[in-house]
Amino acid sequence: MMTGTRKLLSPTHFRPIPTIVHNSLADDTQLNSIAPFCPKDISGLATDLIKSYFDKGCIEEARMLFDEMSHRDVVTWTAMITGYNSCNHHGRAWSVFCEMLRYGMRSNEFTLSAVLKTCKGLSALLCGKLVHGLAIKNGTQGSSIYVDNALMDVYATCCSSMDSARMVFESILKKNAVSWTTLITGYTHRGDAYGGLRAFRQMLLEEGELSPFSFSIAVRACASTGLGNLGKQVHAAVINHGFESNLPVMNSILDMYFKSCSACEAKQLFFEMSQKDTITWNTLIAGFETLDPKQSFCIFSQMVSEGFSPNCFTFTSVVAACGNLAFLYCGQQLHGGIFRRGFNNNLALSNALIDMYGKCGNITDSHKIFSQMPCKNLVSWTSMMIGYGAHGHGKEATKLFNEMVRSGIKPDRIVLMAVLSACSHAGLVDEGLRYFRLLTRFYNVAPDQEIYGCVVDLLGRAGRVKEAYQLIENMPFKPDESIWVALLGACKAHKQRSIGKLAASRMLEMKPNRAGTYVLLSNFFAAEGNWTGVACLRKLMRGIKNKKEAGMSWIELKNQVYSFVVGGEFVSSNEQIVEVLEVLITHMKDFGYTLDLDCFVHDQENEICIPSDELFCMLQAVTRVKPYICTMPLRMDDGWNQIQLNLADFTKRAYGTNYMETPRVQRMQTVA
Repeated sequence: MMTGTRKLLSPTHFRPIPTIVHNSLADDTQLNSIAPFCPKDISGLATDLIKSYFDKGCIEEARMLFDEMSHRDVVTWTAMITGYNSCNHHGRAWSVFCEMLRYGMRSNEFTLSAVLKTCKGLSALLCGKLVHGLAIKNGTQGSSIYVDNALMDVYATCCSSMDSARMVFESILKKNAVSWTTLITGYTHRGDAYGGLRAFRQMLLEEGELSPFSFSIAVRACASTGLGNLGKQVHAAVINHGFESNLPVMNSILDMYFKSCSACEAKQLFFEMSQKDTITWNTLIAGFETLDPKQSFCIFSQMVSEGFSPNCFTFTSVVAACGNLAFLYCGQQLHGGIFRRGFNNNLALSNALIDMYGKCGNITDSHKIFSQMPCKNLVSWTSMMIGYGAHGHGKEATKLFNEMVRSGIKPDRIVLMAVLSACSHAGLVDEGLRYFRLLTRFYNVAPDQEIYGCVVDLLGRAGRVKEAYQLIENMPFKPDESIWVALLGACKAHKQRSIGKLAASRMLEMKPNRAGTYVLLSNFFAAEGNWTGVACLRKLMRGIKNKKEAGMSWIELKNQVYSFVVGGEFVSSNEQIVEVLEVLITHMKDFGYTLDLDCFVHDQENEICIPSDELFCMLQAVTRVKPYICTMPLRMDDGWNQIQLNLADFTKRAYGTNYMETPRVQRMQTVA
């Protein structure tokens, strides 16, 4: 010890026990039924102090006190290893264990179980095997349930299979709840949900010791399978074994129902739950975020009215629901609530706000939030790039990508798809191809089907259909349905009939499962006048279970959102919209414009349906209300552009307002 260093432990300087305390301890009348008071020695007191230091996060003070101790027993060494583990300093914990062995100190079962947690934290399988050998040598493996469970955990986490963990599990003579939970967790966390459920079933059949944790993990395994029937069976087991009053278990079941797309069952369970906490409400709101975003708002309002305080997770889900519905006004109100509660610097919440404003057409506020963030992660950059791409700002997206790379953040597959999509919508073909070539060379990202699909779309939108077809032919794997869909869409838009027919035949050979693919093929054949092919496709469509989700466009007027679906019913302005539509058609004919039927949708009766985007433009024209927000598809075909130009001229002449020149109008991709 260096001279002048402050000592935390001194054998000579300490305060004596106060007289009143000493007399109280010595009072026989108070201690007649209690064992005599045996004060701890200085080593025991120092060990307790070390534990307190670690509990407070004072790691250096704990180490200093440990170094000053003249006598250290196995409890002290174990306290140091456990303390470092609790602070996630697993490397230091392993160093202490090695130092302990060099001092010749014999480890006990608690030491070995603690150091096995260290091996798990380090993902060091070799170290775990060394400790396993020491446990066999000391005789603790097989005789201590703590060591056996810790060994299982290490092997389940660090090994490539569950074989070693299963071998340790089978060697345990008397398994407890931790043993079963560790086995179920090991299978589930490595993605083998069915293996976890088999272990859970074995636990029930062997009448093993049950715990809420084992049920929660089994429910999570059911959720990952997406099979509602399995989840219902586990739910029944929860009730049969008396865990229906355990709130974490019931929250897991609630989440499982949503992941199994069983929203009705989830809602029924929610109303039947006798206890609810913030996690319960958050699970319900997050579950409806994608299934039925409007329900998320209703549940959020109910949550606040019942006195529950929303946290960052709550707001993240509700903001995402706003983005899905393009409810800009509601999103702005939520943003104000976030700011008032001091959540504005939360990273995940800021990312959700960037995405919401982008989807609602307000890319300026998206960039404002992004630029004001004190720290950004990969999701932040990706959300901003997706927003730029959806609004046709490809150059801004590429600048942002280059800035992200310069900041030291490594791009992943998602962000590269975002920048490729932005280049595609902005017509930056050469720039997008350059990023595609850099994928493996600089970013170490192997292009998959989705990335190739982005490049095919990039070339197809620019009219370079032949290059897109050559790219597909030279792919290192067999193209999937989505790639042929992108190519066929490009062929239809740019009237490349020969390649289109080839793409259509390839798609039919694959026997596609998506209804949208059959609709695209049907429209392609209809445009070609091949009504026999259309009839055959309609027959095939009746044989598939899923239906194509209709494209939707919407407009926000006076804080109310009106949505339009292809072939669907109009809003209350039905008659006015039809009247304006008839005038528009007459006006377009007077200008000598021939209607391009390929821009419209052929329904199953071979009639022409007006797309949803034309319908909401009619509403905008008849209402003449400002400001308004329009959420529209960003189409690249000439037919739609011509309709846009004629509509702009018509609205300007008829009402003195050109909706395309209005600053508050933003165009985005349609929900389809």
